[in-house]
Amino acid sequence: MRTLYFTWQVCRDLALAEVDGVLNAAGNALQRWMGDHPDREAQSLYLQQPYHRALWDAWQTKGTR
Repeated sequence: MRTLYFTWQVCRDLALAEVDGVLNAAGNALQRWMGDHPDREAQSLYLQQPYHRALWDAWQTKGTR
């Protein structure tokens, strides 16, 4: 997730076309993990990780536009 996070940041900061693809890959990976771990407490702890939270929030915001 750290690699996806830093790749997403670079793509975002440089306004590269790949930014959406990287964010979608991260969102899909996070969603897959959440599906494999349905315990709400485990999900909450997982999303407290700074990289995870930033990607999750950005991915959800992007999906609501």
